[in-house]
Amino acid sequence: MREVGYDLSGHKPRHISHFAGIKFDYVAKMDVPDLGDMVTAKWIVDWNIPDPAQGGIAEYRKIRQMIADKIRTELQPLVPKKPNIKRG
Repeated sequence: MREVGYDLSGHKPRHISHFAGIKFDYVAKMDVPDLGDMVTAKWIVDWNIPDPAQGGIAEYRKIRQMIADKIRTELQPLVPKKPNIKRG
């Protein structure tokens, strides 16, 4: 991720059970067969993105791009637009 400007060195992976008890609006599942038993959400959507763990760096880059594309196409429309406020 550093090669695209994100330093994740301070982040640690957490098991999905860490998020039990939190109600989400939207959960995108990737390579998880039955996430519905582990999280509560208004929408749980299967993005059909494979786990890159068995591949090399090229596979990670491919999956990273697939996730970025999904964020742009699936999530961006869900983000409310800020109103144009004219000041002056």
